[in-house]
Amino acid sequence: MKTLRISLFITSLSIFLNHGYAREDFFAKIAGEPKVSMESDKWFNVSVPFTLHNNPSQIALNGTRPSSVEQAFNPEFIDNFKIKILICFSNEFNKRLFRANNLPESSFYEYYGAEIEFATIKMQRSIQYGNFLFPVPIAERNGYGKSRLTLTGYAIEFFIDGSPLELSNSIYFGKYKDEATLNKFKEIASEKSSSNRGILLPGHYFFPNLSPSGSVPKFPHYEK
Repeated sequence: MKTLRISLFITSLSIFLNHGYAREDFFAKIAGEPKVSMESDKWFNVSVPFTLHNNPSQIALNGTRPSSVEQAFNPEFIDNFKIKILICFSNEFNKRLFRANNLPESSFYEYYGAEIEFATIKMQRSIQYGNFLFPVPIAERNGYGKSRLTLTGYAIEFFIDGSPLELSNSIYFGKYKDEATLNKFKEIASEKSSSNRGILLPGHYFFPNLSPSGSVPKFPHYEK
């Protein structure tokens, strides 16, 4: 019976995440545009502002109390919260090198992606930040910039327990606003960022202070 109760709770939680509360920004919200700043002489910091609004485990119980120890949770914390970001820069070095070839602007777009997952993170009223590190030498080599970087585009996703959350203002691509173009940009960024895997990194890998207060970020698990 205990196993059945736990299974029903997990199923209920999954339904709320994927169907019951699918409206935008219900559980979490992107609280502004990502900002790029110098973290050190070796790293740029790509910072994603966000706020947490509702705990899906609490919503799934619908006002009732957990019926077993296995179901118990602290409503002030959300477990297994993930931030994924895809970013795009324009390679200005190559653009200058091939300026006589009349190539389309998209020929010079380069994509990077990374994600941060928190074992747990405290819900707070204030804005929190997911921080990612981008190497200064890569930016200089490709002509993205030296002390200041401008994103050509980005796409952000949030997940709880592996389920994606509905978000507003999650994709930016220059002057383009129509949904079809934005979704196509995200699709291309997701596909092409794989060739640059390991360049954009979670900030806490090198600077533990970049992890939000009250959070426990996960580190990669390496198989022997």
